[in-house]
Amino acid sequence: MRFARGTGAPANFGDSGSPGSVLAEALSSKIGQDKIALQGIGAGFYPAVDVNNWSNVPNDTKSGEERTIALAEKLQAACPSSKLALVGYSQGAMVVHQATNQIQGDTSLVNWISSVLVFGDPSIGQPLGSVSTDKIHSICHTMDQYCDPSAPVDPTAHTTYGENADEAAASVLGQVELA
Repeated sequence: MRFARGTGAPANFGDSGSPGSVLAEALSSKIGQDKIALQGIGAGFYPAVDVNNWSNVPNDTKSGEERTIALAEKLQAACPSSKLALVGYSQGAMVVHQATNQIQGDTSLVNWISSVLVFGDPSIGQPLGSVSTDKIHSICHTMDQYCDPSAPVDPTAHTTYGENADEAAASVLGQVELA
């Protein structure tokens, strides 16, 4: 699993309640730590800029996109029989969108990705490159203004995606088994 964290979250998976951390724990407990490689994008490659500095978001997500693609290509070359789940939360979901859009012409790499999972996705409804829609799972909480701009604002709605760890793990594992 390759995870891109949300805005202002600490590297590599966010804090202990973030969707990345909780999903990593759920996947490890369901299939065993020896059967899964979990990797977040380090701060040196993707700073996940704080919301007080939104002007840097395009550059920050670009660096995360580039690192995601480079590592996906490296993993595919080294371990072609392995499976890759790309996961992003909030700003990290934007990284996943950009990465999948950038590789859409690389059919081999796109088809090798087993699952794409996004939480609180500001680009919800937009294609994730040419990844098949049956490999994509998007989780958007009711009243989360980042993935549903028309919703009434609930400031906690965007910060509780860790609650969806079991749903998210089932989605990722289901796609890995199908791939």
